[in-house]
Amino acid sequence: MKNILKNTLVAALALLVASCELDLTPSTSIAQTDAFKTIDDAAKFDNGLAHRYRACFYGIFAFTNEVQSEYFNASVDFGNRQGQPHRSDENFTADEYNMRNIWRYSYLLVVNVNNLLENIDKLELSSDEKAEADMYKGNAYFYRASIMHELVRRYAPMYNPSSASSDLGVPVITSIDLSLKPARNTVAEVYAQIESDIAAAKQHLSGTAGKAGSIKPTIDAVKALEARVALYKQDWAKAASLSAELINSGKYALATTAEEMEAEWVNDSGAECMLQLYTDLAETSSISGDPGYGSNENNIYLGYSTSTKVYVPDFIPTQTTIDWYEDTDLRGQVWFEELPVLLSASEYNLTLFAKYWGNPEYETAPGRNYSHRPKIFRLGEMYLINAEANAMSGNAADAKASLNALQEARGASLTEGTIDAIKAEWKKEIIGEGYIIDCYKRWNEGYSGRIPQVLNAVQQGASFNEKECPAGFAKFVWAIPDEERKVNDNLVQNTGW
Repeated sequence: MKNILKNTLVAALALLVASCELDLTPSTSIAQTDAFKTIDDAAKFDNGLAHRYRACFYGIFAFTNEVQSEYFNASVDFGNRQGQPHRSDENFTADEYNMRNIWRYSYLLVVNVNNLLENIDKLELSSDEKAEADMYKGNAYFYRASIMHELVRRYAPMYNPSSASSDLGVPVITSIDLSLKPARNTVAEVYAQIESDIAAAKQHLSGTAGKAGSIKPTIDAVKALEARVALYKQDWAKAASLSAELINSGKYALATTAEEMEAEWVNDSGAECMLQLYTDLAETSSISGDPGYGSNENNIYLGYSTSTKVYVPDFIPTQTTIDWYEDTDLRGQVWFEELPVLLSASEYNLTLFAKYWGNPEYETAPGRNYSHRPKIFRLGEMYLINAEANAMSGNAADAKASLNALQEARGASLTEGTIDAIKAEWKKEIIGEGYIIDCYKRWNEGYSGRIPQVLNAVQQGASFNEKECPAGFAKFVWAIPDEERKVNDNLVQNTGW
């Protein structure tokens, strides 16, 4: 699987339409030549897209971004797992496997979306079936818009109105033509395609009402994506308006107690999420081959040993990160825990990152499974989008109101609605979710140093605890994977690789 069209498409066509329901791992498929003869075929393909979309979140899709930041120190026993992005030095190269797999699996989803969109209108359908097909089209447009935004944020410079028409983005692929060797579209062109897909998704999902904990795309999930895209595009008015609409809808509520935070993040039963993707015990115990969801990769933060009853994490929160949270902050209380740690035969009591303990419903053995319903859009982000968009457009009062509402719910001290205060709240709220480096790119900021809890428990040196990444750091913009460029010479590499 080397070329994003040729090899990814071959994999896509060999895949895979789930012939089972969402509550089971897609384990069988229908051949491409037999696809889309009936609305039932389209339903199976829609389930397959939901599975493929879910595979593009959590695991490497989140923590590759996180370990590149100052959130975490590599432990002395981390074994160089995720070492390249964490060091972000000359050894972080364009053949790094996380960057390769994130690119690969994201475009695999895009190609599958294109497959559905190219075939579904060929069906002869009753009026009721047309409404069902319309929903599947809306889901597909949503998935493509969402994953293309993930790609352009990671592998391209951040959207800049003055240079977006010349800055190189990522290839826009809207067909399943095997013969193409696509060049990179500009950032402006990628965003134009994303916005076009969002508009189509809004049209097709207009009748799919939003609700807390939805496992499939709804009109509210589309609006949340649109608000996020608008923020990154510096369309402050749109970002503020859409986020305010979702905040004021009355359908979603911020967690305001430790019990509500645990319901949200441990049991997947809270009231904040506009979209959290389905899973169950059967899937967590049987999924293989996906680099994101279902492979227990979030154990890098805990590494619980069932034999020794202690923790052997690859990555430990920095003291800087821990100090961001006041004692009254629910996020500090629920997402971090002091635990017994064994590293290089030395015992420590360290504060570990526990946002991804794992839902107890998915446990198959004593210990932790680290599996949850991936939370794609939630209310906390909408408050931050609203605060930042209003602050950037000069609406200080509205910025302060949104920021304070989130801070009050989380048990944090109230501040003025300055952009610096909003940035600080972003860092606390989104930890572990895979967006911090994108924020640094958006703000044109960097960081200096990773102060450890205990120096001897972590890797030391210029690429570890002393790491400095200034504003505009070249490797915040990820490399186009070497494997792709070897088979497609139209793909120009980013600067600094």
